[in-house]
Amino acid sequence: MLSGTMTYITAAGAPARNTGQIKLYDQAEAFAGMRAAGQVAAGCLDMLAAEVKDGVTTARIDDLARQYTLDHGAVPACVFYRGYRHTVCTSLNHVVCHGIPGDRCCAAAIL
Repeated sequence: MLSGTMTYITAAGAPARNTGQIKLYDQAEAFAGMRAAGQVAAGCLDMLAAEVKDGVTTARIDDLARQYTLDHGAVPACVFYRGYRHTVCTSLNHVVCHGIPGDRCCAAAIL
C-alpha cells in the first residue's frame, strides 16, 4: 500500500494480519454510511463558518457543532473518547496542538 493512499477490502477476504486496509463488512452499506457522515460534517462546517466571528467563544462553537450533529441524527465522535467532553478541538491562531473549547474568544485578527 502506498503511503497516503487508502484502500478497502471486504472483511471476508482480509488477512489475519494488519495490512492498513479498512475492512468493510458490507461495502454498499459502509460507503453509504461514510457518505452520510461526510454530508453531516460538511454541513456542520458550513454552518460554523458563519458563526465564527469576533467575541464568539470556542465553547459556543463547540455547542453549535454538538447541536448540529445531534439534530442531524449523528453522534459527535470525540465526546467521551478517553474522557474528552467536547465535540470539537478548537485551536486559535497558530496553535498546533488540540485546543479544548472554553471561554477564549475568537477575533478577526486570528481567524
